[in-house]
Amino acid sequence: MFRFTLGLPLLISLLSFTVHSQEDKNEKIILPDGVMKQVVSRILTYEFKPRHIRTVIPLAASQVKLEWLPTIKNIAFDLVPDKQIPSLEKGVFLFEPVVRDGDGYTINVGWGDLCSASGGMWKFRLTDGKVRLWPLNGTWGRGCSQGLYGGVPRWIGFSVHGLRRRDF
Repeated sequence: MFRFTLGLPLLISLLSFTVHSQEDKNEKIILPDGVMKQVVSRILTYEFKPRHIRTVIPLAASQVKLEWLPTIKNIAFDLVPDKQIPSLEKGVFLFEPVVRDGDGYTINVGWGDLCSASGGMWKFRLTDGKVRLWPLNGTWGRGCSQGLYGGVPRWIGFSVHGLRRRDF
């Protein structure tokens, strides 16, 4: 009985830790439109200053709604569906999905296409019903590789500089 009472709290704490650590890292975060409007609007206002000449900024439509966009003098945002992004030579300005980060959230923004992109990182937190938003030091990037010599490597009979598949 003595061993059981000492072991029970330990067992319960281990089980709760296991359940907590199984949180889905790919969980899609859905925040209220009012919060996302503030986040998107403030980031775009920071990134794009008023201009003397009308400028159209292509913006990936997958993570942004039209009503979230700010009004900036001589800047028009053109929401581009994912299917049209590859046809744009210079890519689009895009927002990556929101990620939970400790007591807040992070969001990556920048220029790119469906394959390669890079840019800045932002963190935000909801405090007392307000959105606290700030840029982070550092950058992010993602890319697609064509593999060695422009093609995807094949594992059957694959070798690189004398190394065989079993050497990896």
